[in-house]
Amino acid sequence: MLSLLYQKWEAYASLSQSKAESIVKEILEQEKTVYQRTTKPPIYMYDAEKEQVIFKTDELEIALIYVSADPLTRMFSTIIGTKNHFDGITYLSINYEQSGQLALKSFLTQFNMRISHEPWKITTYPRFQFAFLLQHMNKRKWMKAIYS
Repeated sequence: MLSLLYQKWEAYASLSQSKAESIVKEILEQEKTVYQRTTKPPIYMYDAEKEQVIFKTDELEIALIYVSADPLTRMFSTIIGTKNHFDGITYLSINYEQSGQLALKSFLTQFNMRISHEPWKITTYPRFQFAFLLQHMNKRKWMKAIYS
């Protein structure tokens, strides 16, 4: 299909990539949705080492991208030995067709219900501790997707 038919929803989720992966699997298996799990190379802007985890269904393509720190912070944390003190968060990037809007909303609602905190609260992570504006924009994306 033409890429013009696809839309993309993206936002940060304040949980680790492995936790996000287990939640996505749980949702897809509970809904008895057939999916294919693959990986792609890391996106250096977010992290140079951890691969992206991709789940493809008939209606959605869900990419879980690990975010450790920006390249400058990663460099300094490696030099001073605090690299392992940074826990990562996940950047959700979901491609869907126009007809998949209901599937997207259902998926995000279930994702939100399965975590113990609001997924948009990213200021607890060191890289984003002063990113109040980004957190506000992130919250708006989540709220619009879930409650609209």
